[in-house]
Amino acid sequence: MSGVQSGRDDIFVDKNFGTLAGRVQTLLSGDLTPEFISKYKVVDSSSYPLLKRMQASVFDKNKIVPYYYRIFDKRYIYYDKDLIKRSFYNVLQHTLRKDNVSLLISKQQSTFDFQHVIVADCVADMNAVSMQTKEGNYVFPLYIYKENMGEEERIANLNLDIYKKIAMGLNFSCCTDDRILVDLAAGYNGVLYPQALFDYIYAVLHSPSYRERYKEFLKIDFPRIPYPTDWEKFRDLVEKGAELRKLHLMEGLPNSTGISFPQTGTLQVDCYRWEQNRVYINSEQYFEGVPESAWNFFIGGYLPAQKWLKDRKGMTLSFEDVKHYQCIIYVLRQTERLMQEIDNIYVGKDT
Repeated sequence: MSGVQSGRDDIFVDKNFGTLAGRVQTLLSGDLTPEFISKYKVVDSSSYPLLKRMQASVFDKNKIVPYYYRIFDKRYIYYDKDLIKRSFYNVLQHTLRKDNVSLLISKQQSTFDFQHVIVADCVADMNAVSMQTKEGNYVFPLYIYKENMGEEERIANLNLDIYKKIAMGLNFSCCTDDRILVDLAAGYNGVLYPQALFDYIYAVLHSPSYRERYKEFLKIDFPRIPYPTDWEKFRDLVEKGAELRKLHLMEGLPNSTGISFPQTGTLQVDCYRWEQNRVYINSEQYFEGVPESAWNFFIGGYLPAQKWLKDRKGMTLSFEDVKHYQCIIYVLRQTERLMQEIDNIYVGKDT
């Protein structure tokens, strides 16, 4: 299922919870100024009857949820399935849960070779991975939630026939609902956990050799993943895939990223340029220790190190923003390393 299309990002998406809440409250108050109507395009279109939907909507702050808007750029969205343009609620409702992750993958590539995959732990935008034509991303949650006799069940979102076939090939049994995620260091206990299979897939999709070998197929359809048959190779790829997943979710990052921000100043983003391992945001302030490879590192249709700053040009960064950008650079550097380590395992090279 596709990611969310809000229909009016300027209204329903924001970096700040309170700002978003105030704007949507105003929208649904029925007392709109001509300036508000003009600024936010509060009009119907042929594909989106916004005015009609507004009449049937009541503001609820609980509908403001974290939103994977762009690569490493989480925001908030007012996720009202009856108000925004396309919520795809039947699938994306499962991504509202804390205990879930999703693969965001483009089905086709129109401009770049395949690099169009990232992991998210919340509701995601259709253009999270790319804004290029045909490269809008689809969302594949690891789990779906169902009610059974008054209780909620979490079930692996897997084709059971294929899942069983993979498990048998590895001499494992299946587990369609692993409420307790097992630490790899503790062993699998003879069970192929869905999270392990997810991490295996995530690792394979980041192998440069896999991307090169299947690049013509990857341009026209969803990725196809080779079935694992070698237990040790599978285990090692799962380990690297788990490390990459946590890295991309920015979980457990070190306090020191190796990226400094030495100069005091306004914190206003007047520019974004790289020069001799520095990324300048204005004439005086810069991030120090940014390699050119991180500055020019692609994920999907974006250069995350550049895109994040581009979307904040003219704004004043907070200290949390500075720390977040340092983490983005750290993640990109570590991604480059992990992709090579994954490739060594995938093609059977000695490390």
